[in-house]
Amino acid sequence: MIKFENVSLSYDGLTDVITDLNLEINDNELLVIVGPSGCGKSSLVGMLSGLIKPTSGSIYFDDKKINDVEPYNRGISFMQQKAQPYPIFNVFDNIAFGLKVKKMDKELIKTKVEEIAEMLSIKPYLNRMPNELSGGERQRLNLARALVLDNKIVILDEPLSSIDVKLKQDMRLDIKKLHKFKNNTMIYITHDHEEAMSLADRIVLMNKGKIIQIGSPKELYDNPKDMFVADFIGKMNFIESDSEIIGFREEDVSLDGDLLVDIIDSELLGSKKKVFAKLDSQQIRFIVDNNVELKSQEKIKINKKYIFDKETKFRKD
Repeated sequence: MIKFENVSLSYDGLTDVITDLNLEINDNELLVIVGPSGCGKSSLVGMLSGLIKPTSGSIYFDDKKINDVEPYNRGISFMQQKAQPYPIFNVFDNIAFGLKVKKMDKELIKTKVEEIAEMLSIKPYLNRMPNELSGGERQRLNLARALVLDNKIVILDEPLSSIDVKLKQDMRLDIKKLHKFKNNTMIYITHDHEEAMSLADRIVLMNKGKIIQIGSPKELYDNPKDMFVADFIGKMNFIESDSEIIGFREEDVSLDGDLLVDIIDSELLGSKKKVFAKLDSQQIRFIVDNNVELKSQEKIKINKKYIFDKETKFRKD
Protein backbone atom coordinates (compact mmCIF):
# COMPACT_ATOMS: atom_id res chain seq x y z
CA MET A 1 0.00 0.00 0.00
CA ILE A 2 1.13 3.56 -0.78
CA LYS A 3 0.42 6.27 1.76
CA PHE A 4 0.81 10.05 1.63
CA GLU A 5 0.70 11.55 5.12
CA ASN A 6 0.32 15.34 5.50
CA VAL A 7 2.37 15.95 2.35
CA SER A 8 2.95 19.51 1.13
CA LEU A 9 5.08 20.79 -1.74
CA SER A 10 6.33 24.27 -2.54
CA TYR A 11 8.84 25.11 -5.24
CA ASP A 12 9.53 28.67 -4.09
CA GLY A 13 8.92 28.40 -0.35
CA LEU A 14 5.95 30.75 -0.60
CA THR A 15 3.16 29.06 -2.54
CA ASP A 16 2.03 25.48 -2.01
CA VAL A 17 1.59 23.33 -5.10
CA ILE A 18 0.34 20.51 -2.85
CA THR A 19 -1.21 21.35 0.53
CA ASP A 20 -1.36 18.93 3.49
CA LEU A 21 -2.39 15.98 1.34
CA ASN A 22 -3.41 12.59 2.75
CA LEU A 23 -4.02 9.64 0.45
CA GLU A 24 -3.89 5.85 0.62
CA ILE A 25 -3.51 3.84 -2.60
CA ASN A 26 -4.50 0.21 -2.28
CA ASP A 27 -2.37 -2.68 -3.40
CA ASN A 28 -3.16 -3.76 -7.00
CA GLU A 29 -5.72 -1.02 -7.69
CA LEU A 30 -5.94 1.15 -10.78
CA LEU A 31 -6.17 4.65 -9.32
CA VAL A 32 -6.80 7.59 -11.64
CA ILE A 33 -5.77 11.06 -10.50
CA VAL A 34 -7.72 13.65 -12.47
CA GLY A 35 -8.05 17.40 -12.39
CA PRO A 36 -7.53 20.58 -14.40
CA SER A 37 -4.10 21.75 -15.52
CA GLY A 38 -2.06 23.03 -12.60
CA CYS A 39 -4.03 21.13 -9.95
CA GLY A 40 -0.91 19.30 -8.69
CA LYS A 41 -1.48 15.80 -10.06
CA SER A 42 1.87 15.53 -11.88
CA SER A 43 3.70 16.98 -8.88
CA LEU A 44 2.04 14.33 -6.71
CA VAL A 45 3.36 11.42 -8.78
CA GLY A 46 6.70 13.22 -9.13
CA MET A 47 7.03 12.96 -5.35
CA LEU A 48 5.93 9.34 -5.40
CA SER A 49 8.56 8.45 -7.99
CA GLY A 50 11.30 10.31 -6.13
CA LEU A 51 11.92 12.88 -8.86
CA ILE A 52 10.56 15.63 -6.55
CA LYS A 53 11.13 15.90 -2.79
CA PRO A 54 8.15 16.91 -0.65
CA THR A 55 8.57 20.09 1.38
CA SER A 56 6.94 18.40 4.36
CA GLY A 57 5.10 15.21 5.25
CA SER A 58 5.87 11.54 4.61
CA ILE A 59 5.37 8.97 1.87
CA TYR A 60 5.22 5.27 2.73
CA PHE A 61 5.34 1.97 0.88
CA ASP A 62 3.50 -0.24 3.35
CA ASP A 63 5.18 0.76 6.64
CA LYS A 64 8.46 1.95 5.13
CA LYS A 65 9.02 5.69 4.78
CA ILE A 66 10.58 6.30 1.36
CA ASN A 67 11.15 10.09 1.31
CA ASP A 68 14.91 9.62 1.07
CA VAL A 69 14.93 6.50 -1.11
CA GLU A 70 16.48 7.19 -4.53
CA PRO A 71 14.16 6.90 -7.54
CA TYR A 72 15.98 3.87 -8.96
CA ASN A 73 15.46 1.98 -5.69
CA ARG A 74 11.69 2.53 -5.47
CA GLY A 75 10.65 -0.19 -7.92
CA ILE A 76 8.50 2.14 -10.01
CA SER A 77 7.91 2.21 -13.76
CA PHE A 78 7.11 5.74 -14.90
CA MET A 79 5.78 6.63 -18.36
CA GLN A 80 5.92 10.39 -18.53
CA GLN A 81 3.65 12.49 -20.72
CA LYS A 82 6.34 13.40 -23.28
CA ALA A 83 8.21 10.10 -23.17
CA GLN A 84 10.17 9.35 -26.34
CA PRO A 85 11.71 6.03 -27.44
CA TYR A 86 15.45 5.83 -27.97
CA PRO A 87 15.82 6.83 -31.66
CA ILE A 88 18.98 4.73 -32.23
CA PHE A 89 17.32 1.47 -31.08
CA ASN A 90 14.71 -0.58 -32.86
CA VAL A 91 11.43 -1.45 -31.15
CA PHE A 92 12.75 -4.68 -29.65
CA ASP A 93 15.82 -3.04 -28.13
CA ASN A 94 13.76 -0.09 -26.85
CA ILE A 95 11.50 -2.45 -24.92
CA ALA A 96 14.40 -4.63 -23.80
CA PHE A 97 16.61 -1.77 -22.60
CA GLY A 98 15.53 -1.79 -18.96
CA LEU A 99 15.74 -5.58 -18.80
CA LYS A 100 19.29 -5.52 -20.18
CA VAL A 101 20.27 -2.96 -17.54
CA LYS A 102 19.06 -5.49 -14.95
CA LYS A 103 21.35 -8.07 -16.64
CA MET A 104 18.46 -10.44 -17.25
CA ASP A 105 18.99 -13.67 -19.21
CA LYS A 106 18.79 -13.10 -22.99
CA GLU A 107 16.16 -15.76 -23.62
CA LEU A 108 14.01 -14.41 -20.79
CA ILE A 109 14.35 -10.89 -22.22
CA LYS A 110 13.22 -12.17 -25.63
CA THR A 111 10.22 -13.93 -24.07
CA LYS A 112 9.14 -10.91 -22.02
CA VAL A 113 9.56 -8.44 -24.90
CA GLU A 114 7.57 -10.59 -27.29
CA GLU A 115 4.86 -11.15 -24.67
CA ILE A 116 4.28 -7.46 -23.98
CA ALA A 117 4.58 -6.58 -27.68
CA GLU A 118 1.93 -9.19 -28.51
CA MET A 119 -0.43 -7.80 -25.89
CA LEU A 120 0.00 -4.26 -27.25
CA SER A 121 -0.28 -5.29 -30.93
CA ILE A 122 3.24 -4.14 -31.87
CA LYS A 123 4.94 -7.53 -32.23
CA PRO A 124 5.08 -7.25 -36.07
CA TYR A 125 7.12 -4.03 -35.64
CA LEU A 126 9.89 -5.29 -33.34
CA ASN A 127 12.56 -4.81 -36.02
CA ARG A 128 11.39 -1.32 -37.01
CA MET A 129 12.95 1.94 -35.87
CA PRO A 130 10.80 4.39 -33.85
CA ASN A 131 10.64 6.89 -36.71
CA GLU A 132 8.93 4.21 -38.82
CA LEU A 133 6.01 3.96 -36.40
CA SER A 134 2.76 5.90 -36.30
CA GLY A 135 1.98 8.09 -33.30
CA GLY A 136 -0.24 5.41 -31.78
CA GLU A 137 2.39 2.70 -32.29
CA ARG A 138 5.00 4.88 -30.55
CA GLN A 139 2.65 5.32 -27.60
CA ARG A 140 2.21 1.54 -27.41
CA LEU A 141 5.99 1.21 -27.51
CA ASN A 142 6.35 3.67 -24.63
CA LEU A 143 3.73 1.75 -22.68
CA ALA A 144 5.53 -1.53 -23.36
CA ARG A 145 8.81 -0.06 -22.06
CA ALA A 146 7.12 0.87 -18.78
CA LEU A 147 5.22 -2.39 -18.26
CA VAL A 148 7.82 -4.95 -19.36
CA LEU A 149 9.86 -4.34 -16.19
CA ASP A 150 7.19 -5.96 -13.99
CA ASN A 151 7.63 -3.31 -11.30
CA LYS A 152 5.00 -3.43 -8.60
CA ILE A 153 4.06 0.24 -9.12
CA VAL A 154 3.38 1.77 -12.53
CA ILE A 155 2.77 5.49 -13.10
CA LEU A 156 1.28 6.61 -16.41
CA ASP A 157 1.26 10.40 -16.75
CA GLU A 158 -1.13 11.52 -19.54
CA PRO A 159 -0.13 8.53 -21.73
CA LEU A 160 -2.89 9.06 -24.32
CA SER A 161 -2.81 12.83 -24.67
CA SER A 162 -1.39 12.94 -28.19
CA ILE A 163 -3.44 10.31 -30.03
CA ASP A 164 -6.83 10.33 -31.74
CA VAL A 165 -10.14 9.44 -30.09
CA LYS A 166 -10.59 5.98 -31.66
CA LEU A 167 -7.07 4.91 -30.70
CA LYS A 168 -7.59 6.24 -27.17
CA GLN A 169 -10.56 3.92 -26.76
CA ASP A 170 -8.52 0.92 -27.94
CA MET A 171 -5.57 1.77 -25.70
CA ARG A 172 -7.78 2.25 -22.64
CA LEU A 173 -8.90 -1.35 -23.13
CA ASP A 174 -5.25 -2.41 -23.47
CA ILE A 175 -4.29 -0.61 -20.27
CA LYS A 176 -7.10 -2.24 -18.28
CA LYS A 177 -6.20 -5.65 -19.69
CA LEU A 178 -2.50 -5.19 -18.87
CA HIS A 179 -3.26 -3.97 -15.36
CA LYS A 180 -5.32 -7.09 -14.70
CA PHE A 181 -2.66 -9.34 -16.27
CA LYS A 182 0.29 -7.77 -14.42
CA ASN A 183 -1.63 -7.43 -11.12
CA ASN A 184 0.31 -4.25 -10.27
CA THR A 185 -0.60 -0.99 -8.60
CA MET A 186 -1.25 1.46 -11.43
CA ILE A 187 -1.55 5.21 -11.00
CA TYR A 188 -2.90 6.96 -14.06
CA ILE A 189 -2.79 10.75 -14.49
CA THR A 190 -5.19 12.60 -16.79
CA HIS A 191 -7.16 15.83 -17.19
CA ASP A 192 -9.87 13.95 -19.12
CA HIS A 193 -12.86 12.92 -16.99
CA GLU A 194 -13.95 10.36 -19.60
CA GLU A 195 -10.60 8.56 -19.33
CA ALA A 196 -10.92 8.63 -15.55
CA MET A 197 -14.47 7.24 -15.64
CA SER A 198 -13.63 4.44 -18.08
CA LEU A 199 -10.41 3.24 -16.40
CA ALA A 200 -10.50 3.75 -12.65
CA ASP A 201 -11.17 1.46 -9.76
CA ARG A 202 -11.16 4.73 -7.82
CA ILE A 203 -10.82 8.36 -8.89
CA VAL A 204 -8.93 11.05 -6.99
CA LEU A 205 -10.20 14.43 -8.15
CA MET A 206 -7.79 17.28 -7.39
CA ASN A 207 -7.98 21.06 -7.63
CA LYS A 208 -5.52 23.74 -6.51
CA GLY A 209 -3.21 21.29 -4.78
CA LYS A 210 -5.90 19.55 -2.76
CA ILE A 211 -7.97 16.39 -3.05
CA ILE A 212 -11.61 17.37 -3.50
CA GLN A 213 -13.23 13.92 -3.58
CA ILE A 214 -12.19 10.26 -3.76
CA GLY A 215 -14.42 7.40 -4.83
CA SER A 216 -15.45 5.03 -7.57
CA PRO A 217 -16.44 6.58 -10.92
CA LYS A 218 -20.08 5.90 -10.10
CA GLU A 219 -19.77 7.54 -6.67
CA LEU A 220 -18.31 10.74 -8.07
CA TYR A 221 -20.85 10.88 -10.90
CA ASP A 222 -23.91 10.06 -8.82
CA ASN A 223 -22.91 11.74 -5.56
CA PRO A 224 -20.68 14.78 -6.17
CA LYS A 225 -19.87 16.55 -2.92
CA ASP A 226 -19.81 20.03 -4.47
CA MET A 227 -20.30 21.97 -7.68
CA PHE A 228 -16.68 21.54 -8.78
CA VAL A 229 -16.99 17.75 -8.74
CA ALA A 230 -20.43 17.86 -10.38
CA ASP A 231 -19.15 20.06 -13.20
CA PHE A 232 -15.78 18.33 -13.75
CA ILE A 233 -17.14 14.79 -13.73
CA GLY A 234 -19.86 14.89 -16.35
CA LYS A 235 -20.51 18.63 -16.95
CA MET A 236 -23.65 19.17 -14.88
CA ASN A 237 -26.20 21.90 -15.68
CA PHE A 238 -26.72 24.56 -13.00
CA ILE A 239 -29.65 26.94 -12.53
CA GLU A 240 -29.48 29.65 -9.89
CA SER A 241 -32.35 30.79 -7.71
CA ASP A 242 -32.32 33.34 -4.89
CA SER A 243 -31.05 30.98 -2.20
CA GLU A 244 -29.64 27.88 -3.88
CA ILE A 245 -28.42 26.27 -7.06
CA ILE A 246 -30.18 23.39 -8.78
CA GLY A 247 -27.99 20.97 -10.74
CA PHE A 248 -29.04 18.24 -13.16
CA ARG A 249 -27.40 15.91 -15.65
CA GLU A 250 -28.02 16.10 -19.40
CA GLU A 251 -29.64 12.66 -19.42
CA ASP A 252 -32.04 13.52 -16.56
CA VAL A 253 -34.34 15.66 -18.73
CA SER A 254 -37.46 14.61 -20.62
CA LEU A 255 -39.91 16.45 -22.88
CA ASP A 256 -43.02 15.85 -20.83
CA GLY A 257 -42.88 18.61 -18.24
CA ASP A 258 -43.98 22.17 -17.55
CA LEU A 259 -40.68 24.09 -17.72
CA LEU A 260 -40.65 26.17 -20.90
CA VAL A 261 -37.28 26.39 -22.69
CA ASP A 262 -36.12 28.13 -25.86
CA ILE A 263 -34.23 25.76 -28.16
CA ILE A 264 -30.94 27.24 -29.42
CA ASP A 265 -29.27 24.42 -31.31
CA SER A 266 -28.58 20.68 -31.30
CA GLU A 267 -25.75 18.36 -32.31
CA LEU A 268 -25.95 14.72 -33.39
CA LEU A 269 -24.40 12.06 -31.12
CA GLY A 270 -25.20 8.88 -33.02
CA SER A 271 -28.53 7.53 -31.74
CA LYS A 272 -28.93 10.59 -29.48
CA LYS A 273 -28.58 14.32 -29.92
CA LYS A 274 -27.48 17.00 -27.50
CA VAL A 275 -29.82 19.96 -27.27
CA PHE A 276 -28.74 23.46 -26.27
CA ALA A 277 -31.50 25.58 -24.78
CA LYS A 278 -32.28 28.51 -22.49
CA LEU A 279 -34.29 28.17 -19.30
CA ASP A 280 -35.10 31.54 -17.70
CA SER A 281 -32.18 33.11 -19.62
CA GLN A 282 -29.75 30.44 -18.33
CA GLN A 283 -28.22 28.08 -20.88
CA ILE A 284 -28.68 24.34 -20.34
CA ARG A 285 -27.96 21.10 -22.24
CA PHE A 286 -29.94 17.87 -22.41
CA ILE A 287 -30.04 14.65 -24.40
CA VAL A 288 -32.92 13.33 -26.52
CA ASP A 289 -33.30 10.59 -29.14
CA ASN A 290 -32.03 11.74 -32.52
CA ASN A 291 -35.43 11.16 -34.19
CA VAL A 292 -37.16 13.73 -31.94
CA GLU A 293 -38.30 16.79 -33.87
CA LEU A 294 -37.84 19.88 -31.70
CA LYS A 295 -39.87 23.07 -31.88
CA SER A 296 -38.45 26.49 -31.14
CA GLN A 297 -39.92 26.15 -27.66
CA GLU A 298 -40.38 22.96 -25.67
CA LYS A 299 -41.60 22.04 -22.22
CA ILE A 300 -39.18 19.91 -20.25
CA LYS A 301 -39.11 18.00 -16.99
CA ILE A 302 -36.05 17.60 -14.74
CA ASN A 303 -36.26 14.04 -13.44
CA LYS A 304 -33.37 14.15 -10.98
CA LYS A 305 -32.10 17.25 -9.21
CA TYR A 306 -29.06 18.06 -7.07
CA ILE A 307 -29.29 21.01 -4.68
CA PHE A 308 -26.19 23.09 -3.91
CA ASP A 309 -25.63 25.89 -1.42
CA LYS A 310 -25.22 29.16 -3.28
CA GLU A 311 -22.44 30.45 -1.03
CA THR A 312 -20.37 27.38 -0.14
CA LYS A 313 -21.06 25.48 -3.41
CA PHE A 314 -21.45 22.28 -1.33
CA ARG A 315 -24.28 19.87 -1.98
CA LYS A 316 -27.27 20.23 0.36
CA ASP A 317 -29.57 17.33 -0.52
